[in-house]
Amino acid sequence: PTSEKIRVLERAIDELQGYVLLADGKPADAYERLKKATNVDEPYLAEVQRLAGKTDDALKALREYVEAHENEVSPLAHLVQMLWQLDKKDEAKQSFEKLRAISGQLDLDAPPFARLTPIAIELGFGADWRVMQPAKPDVGNRPSLDSLGPLTWQPSPAADWSLPDAEGKLRTLAEYRGRPVVVIFYLGFGCLHCAEQLQAFAPKTKEYADAGVSLIAISTDSLDDLKKSHARYKTDESFPFPLVSDDSFAAFKLYQAFDDFEKVPLHATYLIDGEGRIRWHDIGAEPFKSVDFLLREAKRQLHPNQIDLPTEPTLLDISQPANAMAPRNVFPPTPPPAKPTAPGPMTKETEKPNVAAG
Repeated sequence: PTSEKIRVLERAIDELQGYVLLADGKPADAYERLKKATNVDEPYLAEVQRLAGKTDDALKALREYVEAHENEVSPLAHLVQMLWQLDKKDEAKQSFEKLRAISGQLDLDAPPFARLTPIAIELGFGADWRVMQPAKPDVGNRPSLDSLGPLTWQPSPAADWSLPDAEGKLRTLAEYRGRPVVVIFYLGFGCLHCAEQLQAFAPKTKEYADAGVSLIAISTDSLDDLKKSHARYKTDESFPFPLVSDDSFAAFKLYQAFDDFEKVPLHATYLIDGEGRIRWHDIGAEPFKSVDFLLREAKRQLHPNQIDLPTEPTLLDISQPANAMAPRNVFPPTPPPAKPTAPGPMTKETEKPNVAAG
């Protein structure tokens, strides 16, 4: 194992020294060093060999590499370049034609192909010398790319719904158009955890409103049970945001808040922006209760330029010499450890070893 590690290091040193020798204008010495490295790219090694004056050997090595890598564009590009440099223009054109036949949509800005641009122009192929191949007819229907959605990720549109509140008034997602809203799907009057979730969100209603976000909760309760539920949470004032009924689970299913296997609704919380797009959601067997996190996340996503930055610490007075026990920040200094209590004077009794009585 040790000898193999040494050989790896020796090959790496040979490679680095080869690059240095080439930069110093010593291609022959560079070639010998790079050849020992064993892991240098073959087309690059052939080019160094050409620079060293061994043109026939370099061209032979590169041709063999191209034959061993059939239908690969990079080896062919290197061969075209070398043939052109050796003034074998007819052969270069033939190899270029082979390259064009498999060029497809390769990146013309990549160095191996960018170097061919002046050659392509002189041969009459133009700056964009690629040849687009027709799509194969045996791979099924090819839908247009536009039908597959946008090129970059976009928030999914939220499905609309129309549901009655405790007073029988129809509430819709459309009425929140232009204003972000958090939609809470909960499991009704008999769910204790749901009650805890609503009680966690209720005191934060004003903070959400100050951030420009409305709240609404969709229940599995019937309209009659929803009225009882509304009364249950009622204190001195009305519940601070609307509760609506979806006892058919239609909205639950639209928002994937439904277990199709068990045929039961699930807890879910959605953040929907003013354009009706889903920005964040949580679905699961337990209700989402991290109210402050969601408020921060809503601010971050909806108002990315208005997020609160961390407060810089206030430095203490730096006019005095530095003191390791009083660092120059707002954190209190750490007190030194208390000195251990000094032992009492030794006596004959304390000098006796602790021997168990026999």
